[in-house]
Amino acid sequence: MRPTYRGKVSIAILVALAFCATIFADVLIFTAFIFFLFLVLTGALWTAITKGTPRRFFACTKTLMKEGEQYSLDGSTYPGEEIEKTFFFTKKARGETLLSSKIEYLRLSPNKIGENASATRVQARFKTPYSGEYHATELDVEITDPLGLFQGKCSIPFSINFIVYPKLLDIALTTMKILGKGGIGEFPINAPGIGTEPYDMRFYQSGDDVRQINWKATARIGELVVTEHSREIGASYYIVLEALASDYFDRDRLASTFLQMANSLTLLSARFGVVVHDGDHITALKKLDQSSDALEFALNAALDFADLKSKKLQSKLAVLPSHIMKTNRDALSLKGLTLLSQLEEMARSQMRKSVKEDPFKTLVELVDENSDEPPAVFYVSSLFDSLEPVVEAGSQINRIYGSDFIVLNPVSPWVVASSEEQGAALYERFSKNLEILRKARIKYQVGEPGRIVEELLSG
Repeated sequence: MRPTYRGKVSIAILVALAFCATIFADVLIFTAFIFFLFLVLTGALWTAITKGTPRRFFACTKTLMKEGEQYSLDGSTYPGEEIEKTFFFTKKARGETLLSSKIEYLRLSPNKIGENASATRVQARFKTPYSGEYHATELDVEITDPLGLFQGKCSIPFSINFIVYPKLLDIALTTMKILGKGGIGEFPINAPGIGTEPYDMRFYQSGDDVRQINWKATARIGELVVTEHSREIGASYYIVLEALASDYFDRDRLASTFLQMANSLTLLSARFGVVVHDGDHITALKKLDQSSDALEFALNAALDFADLKSKKLQSKLAVLPSHIMKTNRDALSLKGLTLLSQLEEMARSQMRKSVKEDPFKTLVELVDENSDEPPAVFYVSSLFDSLEPVVEAGSQINRIYGSDFIVLNPVSPWVVASSEEQGAALYERFSKNLEILRKARIKYQVGEPGRIVEELLSG
């Protein structure tokens, strides 16, 4: 229990009155002293009683009709997505209250309950960039007595259980559902993107490839005009995952972008290959293949990189209603293995089969193998390592083979920085890297994994 500003002023007045009453022995001063003493003692006693027995005065319920119930907030989500719940906070004592939780990313609105309110509908919003399990057994209540003289803190029973699954898991569930399904064929579609068929013309924007400039239209109009091309579903691609990340937050976002791109290409029936490297060596390689086979390989590579091991994640995968995985689940149950552990082991065994030196040289060679119809390259990277080999390989692929080389950067390392200074330094480095790519005329996409893929494939 501690006095508020008003309480400190009241105590100061009380002390002054006590001093004056002792010196002057005046009845009015003594009366005022008794009055202020009564106020201070009343506020202190009220705060002490309420703080000592909070369950008698405060409760959290799902509805107003069930005062005695023990309500709890439960839910599951993915990083960056919000859980929204509501409950009623009831109080049988006057005075203001302030609600809070030990769970950092839980926001209560309103969290300040007025003096005369007896029942308040509270909205609880939970959103975090981190995967994990978030638990609390109590709700913290800061009380202020009706006179506003003293404050105290107490807790009431309130169970909070949130599970935040890695974003990769959400993408992996989608992957398993589309494995083995085909697309719609090798035809241009009426949308701008990566391709060779003209789609539309527009005015030049900073960062556009100069080779897209339509010089005839430019000469006719008098302003720079570029030609957009129709995205070709039958085109071929290489998805490259630079398996370098400082923490799980970045690994999850990199693996999610990588796998979501594989999902999207599979739905478009595009042939693609997969390359995974750690900066020095290629740790996984699958050359251009049918989308279903390449997608399965990409799934294994993503799971291996993200290293999902939580038991709750295993159960989440195990309940997947996919006919494609049913046979595997039945076989695994006989061996006492989980679906996830089998997927991880499958990934690791495939990773060991293909290890090569110099990933950037190999990437150029892979494009050269298909120089008649050079594949576009989607390079998923955190940009933590040196950009020199990336720029060199991207420029070579673009200049010699006329193929698109696009860097996809979904990480936001400043979000999980341990201090403001570190966050500012990381963001500055990130901005410099993007400037390097821009000056080198290397295309790039940044942001949330889902948004990157959506914007890239929609032009």
